[in-house]
Amino acid sequence: MSGETPPDAIDLLASGPDGRFLLRTPRLDVSLNGAGDAIAALFFLHWKRTGSAAAALRAAGSSIYGLLRRTFEAGSRELLLVEAQDEFVQPSILFEPQRL
Repeated sequence: MSGETPPDAIDLLASGPDGRFLLRTPRLDVSLNGAGDAIAALFFLHWKRTGSAAAALRAAGSSIYGLLRRTFEAGSRELLLVEAQDEFVQPSILFEPQRL
């Protein structure tokens, strides 16, 4: 992946001892309070568990995408944290980070 982020995508970046990584997911037409806090918490949890920026970015980005997608599909204005909790354990779609 190179260049600018396409208009139909969202890019997440992370850097750690294992390198710098970019994770690209499809853009959803949704803006919800708490999404940034949720991804920060998920990234920190996975980074502490694995010690890998790549693994933490993969898990957190995939989980937050699943949460936002399910929230968007339900037409909710609030994050469906309980209804979509399985996305935190086993995301329905796994996105792979690319080394920069």
